[in-house]
Amino acid sequence: MKLILCGLSGFCRAGLFFLQEKETERRNILHKYKIVQKNNKNCGVFRMKRGLMLILLTAIICLQLILFSVHISVLAKDYRPELSGDFEIGDRIYSDPLNEDDGEDILDRYWYKRFWLKYKQKLSSSDYYYLKVQYYKKDYQEETIYNNTSIDLWGNYTYQLTKRLKNRWLLNLRHKDYSNNSDNTYRMARLGYQLDYKYNQRHDYTVYLQRQWENYLNDSSKDNLYDRISLGWDFEVTENFELNTSLQLDREVFNESSASSNKTGKKFGVGFKWQL
Repeated sequence: MKLILCGLSGFCRAGLFFLQEKETERRNILHKYKIVQKNNKNCGVFRMKRGLMLILLTAIICLQLILFSVHISVLAKDYRPELSGDFEIGDRIYSDPLNEDDGEDILDRYWYKRFWLKYKQKLSSSDYYYLKVQYYKKDYQEETIYNNTSIDLWGNYTYQLTKRLKNRWLLNLRHKDYSNNSDNTYRMARLGYQLDYKYNQRHDYTVYLQRQWENYLNDSSKDNLYDRISLGWDFEVTENFELNTSLQLDREVFNESSASSNKTGKKFGVGFKWQL
């Protein structure tokens, strides 16, 4: 009898332990579920906040552009826009100078077409902006791998900050397509900034910063980055004699996989203008 009671007691204890384990497991699962739900809720809140931030940022940018456009329109109301353009067609011949006695020996020849259109708007006596687009095409007679078509877009916005300070922003975008040599097809973007400071009637200072990106569509090893820094000083020695000095630093950096080497350079120049 005692043996039976001990067995029942052990069985009850085992059952109770099993139920406790199940209850503990259930509580852990419920706890994890609540944590997941909370994290999901936090992620949802974060996504919502991020979406609201993007919407707010986009709205601010759009508002700035609208205000800028209105400001430009107000400034430009006293000046009429200017539209100019040019169309040019021609050819160029490469000949061998060693065979002049036997007549002209043509090595190669190419035909070209160039068309550009420029829109300029003056804002004040010193402020203006312009946009210029150009189409340029070359077709070679022999070396057809050099056949190319390029499209350029230039932008310039110049405005006076103070009586002594003038700003100039420069932008150039280019797409050059080699129809028979796609490895040389590339896209280029160049951004420049120039600051002119007129210290007094005799001293003028200029700072120019430029960064250029070249991206080759079918050969990324040719991709490169080009930087330029230029400093200039113009000094009016006398009423009839002006001295110009400049210092220019250049750097060209290629990808690690490129066969081309990185390049750096510097240039110092001195010029003058003398009214005789």
